[in-house]
Formats: sequence, structure tokens, C-alpha cells
Amino acid sequence: MTGYSTNAGVVSVTGVASKRVFVSAGIWFVILGFCGKLSAFFAAVPAPVIGGVYSIICVIIMLNGLNVIRDLKTSESAIYVIGIPIVLTMALVLIPSKVVSEAPQMLQYLLGSPITIAAISAIILNLVMGSKVPVETTETETESTSETTAQVTGR
Repeated sequence: MTGYSTNAGVVSVTGVASKRVFVSAGIWFVILGFCGKLSAFFAAVPAPVIGGVYSIICVIIMLNGLNVIRDLKTSESAIYVIGIPIVLTMALVLIPSKVVSEAPQMLQYLLGSPITIAAISAIILNLVMGSKVPVETTETETESTSETTAQVTGR
């Protein structure tokens, strides 16, 4: 592994941390670099696309850092529920004011408040992607429930 922080995000997303995979990918990139048309294709990728990928990797790195620091155990869906609102907030902070002023009035209110968009998107993502964690019961809770049921039914 190298010391680059983006590698931690890529490893987190792909789950692959083998040096062989990174070396073989590097060799393929060197070989494909000699193909002019392919190089032109990759050079034509718009900067906003690269920025979007980079921002997602930065959020994943941040959340992995929180996992290490606070010993949090987050699931895959929780990373997206936390990360996508952060990316949306960053995007809305950087949106040009001309775009906001030309939007319909209701949309102007939303675009003017990145926190609101982040909260709404977090709520929607949590409803759609949130994981249901089963509640574990202890033996004493199970016994007291059984006793209560027996008292109510008269058994």
C-alpha cells in the first residue's frame, strides 16, 4: 500500500487491497497509454465528472477516518446516507448565483439553503436505504414477557 489517502477510499469502495491488483492495473494503464484514441477519450472526461468522483472518495475517506477515531461500525448504506448529503451540501455551496436567481421561486428557497437539501436528502436516503437492525432481547426480558403473558391468560 502507498501513503496516498485516496487509496483508502478506493480500497473501501472496491474491497481490494492487494498489491498485485494495483501493479497489474498500473501496467494496463501504461500499455493503454500508448493507444492515442483511448488516451483522448480519457482526456475528454469533463472536470465536473472527475470532481464528483473525487468528492465521493473524499467523503468515504472522511467516514473511514471517523470509523477509526470513534470506533464506529457503519454499514454500506449508512456511508451513502451520510456521504451523499455532504456532497450535495458542498455542491450547493459552489453553485453559481446566476443559476439560483434564474430558478423558480420555490427552487430558489431550496438552493439557497444547503442544510435543508442535506437534511431532506438524508431523510429520504435513510427511509430508502436505512438498514433495519433487529432488537436483541435478553433472557430476563423473555422470561418477564412469558410471565406477563401467563398472568394475563391465566395459565
